[in-house]
Amino acid sequence: MKKHIINDYTFFYSDGENYRCCVEIVNISEMIKAQCIACNLPYYETAHNREKAINNFLSEITKSILHV
Repeated sequence: MKKHIINDYTFFYSDGENYRCCVEIVNISEMIKAQCIACNLPYYETAHNREKAINNFLSEITKSILHV
C-alpha cells in the first residue's frame, strides 16, 4: 500500500494509522459539507477533478467581488 517516499509525512505511519487518518478526513469533510448545506453555503468537492472545483470556486469568488 505504501510508496516509499521519505519526504511524505505519512512515511513513518503504519498502514492502519494511515487508514484511520483517511477515515477521519472523510468524516470531517462530510461534516463540513453538511454544515455548508445547513447554512446555505457553497461546498466544493475536491476529491475528484480538483482543478475544475478550484476554478469554479475562484469563478464564484470573482463574480461575488465584481458583482458580475
